Amino acid sequence: MITSLPGIGTLLGAEFLAITGGAMDFFGTPDRLAGFAGLAPAPWDSGRIRGDLHRPRRYHRGLQRVFYYSAQISIATCPASRHFL
Repeated sequence: MITSLPGIGTLLGAEFLAITGGAMDFFGTPDRLAGFAGLAPAPWDSGRIRGDLHRPRRYHRGLQRVFYYSAQISIATCPASRHFL
């Protein structure tokens, strides 16, 4: 099922499964998986300053690399992905 996604082949799919352990119910929601990968911005608000977002300090760099490479490959090979540029 993972390799059916555009941009994820056997190697990236195997890396994804190795990093996550194949237990997707551990994360609960896709938002928590994105936060674990460092793809979801974390708020850095202080006092009256709101809306200041940054990359979380703790994230899994290997999982972020898997998502980055899959995005690059899907843009290069899948015509439907090119519409999001």
